[in-house]
Amino acid sequence: MFQLLSSPYILCASFYLLAFLAAVISIKWQKINSYLVNILLALGAFAGIISAMYQLNSSLEYIALFDLPTSIPNFTFTLGIDYLSAYFLLDLNLLLLAVAIYTPKYLTHYQDKYNLAVFNLLNSAFIFSLFVVFTAQNLLSFYIFWEIMSVSSYFLANFEHADKETQKASTLYVIMTHLAASLLLIAFLVIFTYTESMLLPQDLSFLSSGLQVILAILLFIGFGTKAGLVPFHIWLPMAHPAAPSNVSALMSGIMIKTAVYGFIRFIFIPFSLPLWFCTLVLIIGIVSAVGGIAYAAVENNFKRLLAYSSIENIGIITTALGAAMVADNLNHPAIASLALMGGLFHTLNHTIVKGGLFLSAGCVQYAAHTKEIPLLGGLAKVMPFTAACVLILSLAVAAVVPFATFSSEWLTYQSLIALISANTPFMNLILILTIALLAMVGALAALTFVKFFGITFLGTPRSAHAQKAQEVPLSMRIALVLPVAFLIFNSVYPSFAVGMITTVVSSAAHLPAVNPYYIYNLPTYDNSPALANYDPTVIIILLLALILFGLIMSIIIGGKLKKRYYNTWDCGFTHQTPLMQYSSSAYANPILIIFRLLYQPEFKSGNDNYNPYNRQKLTYSQTIKKPIVQYLYEPFIHTHQKISQFLTERLQNGYIQQYLLYILLVLIVFIVYNSVL
Repeated sequence: MFQLLSSPYILCASFYLLAFLAAVISIKWQKINSYLVNILLALGAFAGIISAMYQLNSSLEYIALFDLPTSIPNFTFTLGIDYLSAYFLLDLNLLLLAVAIYTPKYLTHYQDKYNLAVFNLLNSAFIFSLFVVFTAQNLLSFYIFWEIMSVSSYFLANFEHADKETQKASTLYVIMTHLAASLLLIAFLVIFTYTESMLLPQDLSFLSSGLQVILAILLFIGFGTKAGLVPFHIWLPMAHPAAPSNVSALMSGIMIKTAVYGFIRFIFIPFSLPLWFCTLVLIIGIVSAVGGIAYAAVENNFKRLLAYSSIENIGIITTALGAAMVADNLNHPAIASLALMGGLFHTLNHTIVKGGLFLSAGCVQYAAHTKEIPLLGGLAKVMPFTAACVLILSLAVAAVVPFATFSSEWLTYQSLIALISANTPFMNLILILTIALLAMVGALAALTFVKFFGITFLGTPRSAHAQKAQEVPLSMRIALVLPVAFLIFNSVYPSFAVGMITTVVSSAAHLPAVNPYYIYNLPTYDNSPALANYDPTVIIILLLALILFGLIMSIIIGGKLKKRYYNTWDCGFTHQTPLMQYSSSAYANPILIIFRLLYQPEFKSGNDNYNPYNRQKLTYSQTIKKPIVQYLYEPFIHTHQKISQFLTERLQNGYIQQYLLYILLVLIVFIVYNSVL
């Protein structure tokens, strides 16, 4: 049994390493390099999917992959896969399979500008580092490959390095991710000091309550920065749009999920935290969800819109994890299990859907050569296949019934509702507000993606680029089919994924397994039909029946009518131009008015010929401020600049006498210190 299950995982890792070696060997032949590396990555992804699904449906809780003793004390390079690791490897490989098929043709529009072989080298290193992050069994190897993942993703995000905005975005990303990594390192060193072991911590409840909270804060900020939680999110809306779309799909689809893995592995499992900290996690989650989708609703760059949507969804996942922590703290393990299942199921769904949407965004950029929604329009006529995939994925990311994203949010709603009757009045108020805000997030998500799809694909072209757009190559279209297919399977049969998640929750988090008795295809914490009256299969059948009924009635009734084409009186109107269409900004303007305090918009209008009586061309622009950047980060940056200026002008001034004085002062300090000891 061990050989049967471990061999596919080893094959998966071997294909990743072979892809890296192939990228090195064929670095001078870019076209061969691109196809060879991505074929190997696709094979590795396929092996990873098979092995992860097999383990998650088996009774084998742990598979040892690799064990290499080293000369470093207390450190052995060990890779192993438990149910939690297997689940996140499944997420990784489902997305990677689509990305590997998509990449070779997508990269051709960079062929004369950048070195594609270097891209594939970095990409394969990035994928292998993700694999090790999910399978590392000790703190040092986890941290080393966490840093490799961060550095390789920085170079991938900075691939279009000739663009100054890309340089700025990737620099901000690498600064934020390394500040966060330093906090993780401090926490890991403290854990090692108290446990005298490099193994991943399983139980740290023996530590004092204060020390547990300090460690949890360090870990939460470290992982929360990688996840893009508010207020540590400022890098994400800049780095994801700047990166190539296949990299954006991996970063948004799976890289930020390493933080979710870290939350569960390093915070939820080993610590016993106070209720206020658990509640804080819940609040940060829902604030991130609201903030993310609020800025997505008014965004005109479609890749940045998707990036803000990722903040929203990572906020929903964190809300579910916070609910699980609250329930576990209040000794409601069944509710905690349900909430954790909701978070993990949404993690899988978001990986599939958001990965597919970023790949779709790459298709639009490939065809129309722009990321700006106001310059698009009418693409459904020339890119019908891409438009159909985007429509399905947009409905899914908005958690519209009957898609799997609604199923995962449904589990989160159930856990939050179940907690209301089990707590104090103050906690009940927080939970009720969380549920209300979660519902508002769903409404804003629907508005956002109606805008995204409607302005981009419907109407008439708003620019020459949109007019000249054509459907993308076959391999890119095949890549779009995969996330759509995975989504449809999870939507029709969510209990398959939920069954695997139940295994993860009961084994890794030591929570009670939800009874496999499914009343409506989804579990409920007490098997009560009152909380689980949702059956996606029945909903899908009813929707299909309604659509079929509408088509039949239109044929029956419409067939008797005659079509007449004529012009009506139109007040002198001659013809419609693309500028007369509803714009992206106009569509989102009501939201801008409602959340004016959040956006703090500034409007500017002008007249190009400066003649108030003959306005040939008017200009209008709006700027949206970001309060967190303005009131949190900018003062910090300003203070840092002042300190740096003082140090360079006053202390590091080039006078050798002053430097000798510094040395003398340091020696005096050491002498005093040693004499005191």
